[in-house]
Amino acid sequence: MDMGEPYFTNREVVKRHDSSGDFAPLPLASLGMQPPFEAIGKRLLTLREWRQVEQQALCAEIDVPTNQYSPFERGHRRITLDVAIKLVEQYGVTLDWIYLNDMRGMTGQMQAELRNAERVLKAA
Repeated sequence: MDMGEPYFTNREVVKRHDSSGDFAPLPLASLGMQPPFEAIGKRLLTLREWRQVEQQALCAEIDVPTNQYSPFERGHRRITLDVAIKLVEQYGVTLDWIYLNDMRGMTGQMQAELRNAERVLKAA
């Protein structure tokens, strides 16, 4: 069937079109944004800095193998919901902060401490 030839559904006539270019992805860098996995990884690293715990110890506390957790923190993979929930339960952070950098669900003291840990990491 030709791309311009209409076809019929039960309720309407639909004209075919080529949609291959409709949703061309833009590089995140062109929008001034970090790749989402990298941004989440930085927050996970900030969490460890805030709690002053080594990665192996954190993994032991949340019962997740280090080789599973490490790619999340390095920004190579998106953290799974199961692991993120374990961090929420263990450290009191929120899923909104882990995934979206939204601190509104945390206490003012926790927000200040996490921001301070982030500054320490940036300075290092």
